[in-house]
Amino acid sequence: MIKQLIQACAFAIVLTPPSLANEAMPERQVQQLATIFRQARAPGMVAVIVNGERSYFAAFGQAKADRAAAPTPTSLLRLNSLSKLMAGEILAGLVAHNRLALDRPLQQFAPPGRKVPAFRRARAITLRDLLTHVSGLPRDLPSSLAQVTLGERWHWLERLRPLRAPGHTAQYSNAAYMFLGDALVAETGTRYEALLSAHVTAPLSLRDTTLAPAAEQCARLMSGGQPDDRACTPAFETAATAGVYSTAQDMAHWMRARLNVDAPSLAPIVNRSELKRLIAMDMAGRIEAIGFGWLHMRLGTLRVIQKTGGGGGFMNYVILAPSRKLGIFITVTRTDIEMLRRITAQTNALMTELAAAPLQP
Repeated sequence: MIKQLIQACAFAIVLTPPSLANEAMPERQVQQLATIFRQARAPGMVAVIVNGERSYFAAFGQAKADRAAAPTPTSLLRLNSLSKLMAGEILAGLVAHNRLALDRPLQQFAPPGRKVPAFRRARAITLRDLLTHVSGLPRDLPSSLAQVTLGERWHWLERLRPLRAPGHTAQYSNAAYMFLGDALVAETGTRYEALLSAHVTAPLSLRDTTLAPAAEQCARLMSGGQPDDRACTPAFETAATAGVYSTAQDMAHWMRARLNVDAPSLAPIVNRSELKRLIAMDMAGRIEAIGFGWLHMRLGTLRVIQKTGGGGGFMNYVILAPSRKLGIFITVTRTDIEMLRRITAQTNALMTELAAAPLQP
């Protein structure tokens, strides 16, 4: 049965040092991932399981809807809102080196002449508010402004009336992270792509994690068959909120690095008990805290951190259990919210099982 599954739609490959290169994805996990893929009804899927120093890769279906070839560890994909985790890493690094403080007002980073609006007589919006989705800003900029320049974006913000006072209600906001990215650039005087390289990709040699894929990388972009799936263009304007491209191979290295160090970016910042309300924050489960892009929750007694993402033909989910040095990353080439909910539930169940009985090489 397992041989047929692998031949039909899955290839198990190890993304670890040469000494571990002959290991294969354990049989049970290939079966579980194959079930997730089959129920997702997506053209293609890639998955990574990190277990301590070992990383396992599995691919299902087709890398491109019009070709028979399966995805590989270096098939390019869009991380979508998982990009926020990397923005959080940049900010956490600046905070750790005393170059930035979370409670600085966004107004301090505004372009000359621009004013950040306030809700009635509420306090000013801070970087902490943007980071933890409690800024009072709406989920998104209008669709007509999805790829606007910095000047146009700040013009929109200046004319905006915030939904509520900052600090009390967590409402998921892509817009907030766009301005957070602007603040990081303004403070450092460094382009965002250079910050991403310095704080995330260069230290880990993530060669395919980028905002602007080269032609060779674009040729490896997975596609579910829709016209907008095939666009492979620089994503500088949405860099901090959803603009990063990557591969399963890079994500394996990135997860392992996060699990093997006591990273400041994995710490919680605001607890659920401190907030009056949460809106659109419990996609993958009931969260307990919000951190540097990560959402903190429990699977039974197991503490985990997770993040979902979706758009441009991809749905993504990453979940880490730092105490067990376990991580799972899944991407499918189909966009559907209910499908993503099901994938997160299935992946959470897989994480719970792995934490109780870790993979055996």
